[in-house]
Amino acid sequence: MIAEKKRKLREEVLTRRDQIPESVRQEKSTSICASLLRSFCALPKSKFFPHETVPTPHQIPESDSVIPENVKAEKTLAGKTIAVYAAMKSEVNLEVFIQAAYAQGARICFPCITKGFRTSVSRETLMIFREVSEEFYVKGAVPFINSPMRPFSSSDPIFQNPSSMAPLKRIPSTTDEATPDAFLCDFPLVEPHEFDIVIVPLVAFDAENNRLGYGGGNYDQFLPLLRPDAHVVGVAFNEQQVESVPVEPHDLPLPHIFSS
Repeated sequence: MIAEKKRKLREEVLTRRDQIPESVRQEKSTSICASLLRSFCALPKSKFFPHETVPTPHQIPESDSVIPENVKAEKTLAGKTIAVYAAMKSEVNLEVFIQAAYAQGARICFPCITKGFRTSVSRETLMIFREVSEEFYVKGAVPFINSPMRPFSSSDPIFQNPSSMAPLKRIPSTTDEATPDAFLCDFPLVEPHEFDIVIVPLVAFDAENNRLGYGGGNYDQFLPLLRPDAHVVGVAFNEQQVESVPVEPHDLPLPHIFSS
């Protein structure tokens, strides 16, 4: 059964990923972030290869081990709407990319697992994206970043009593139950068609760019809603590549994967 094969492979690869030393994961993450920035800043002049293996840290010349100043100074990402994620456990850490994208003036959005929100997609529990300003990101007071796997709804205590999240603005409501959007007014909902770039986490991948996720189906629902010209890139460590990812009819390969 494919579901069981996926479960076993997910467990195997996550164990392998967790065993990568933290210092090595950080070096690899920085390399991936630097390569993402170089590639995005070169658009539309350059094209991505389906799978780009980023040099491992010991293969990178010292002068190239950090993001070059000219890439930092670029404004190619200014005004671009970019979907990122907050790394959990041993995932590729996008911190370097996020900070550089903010510096260039990009519009950065994070996933928010949501229950009972009205969107153009559904009213069920689903993954939506909300814009997070650099100010709120630096403050670290974004509930769906601090608790990325927690479903949020209007009955959630954090929205009913947001005193612990000082930067959040509470908007007076004319109803007994305030809407979630009132408490998340600093984090606007971003529709799928608005995205220019989407960076996707994953558990495992193969040579055909088939992606194994965490089993929730969040990106399976989200990615088909993007514009055809949106750039979708998966990120992973080389240790996450497998011979073959079990696929089902709804599973679609990623256009591009950057690994290190």
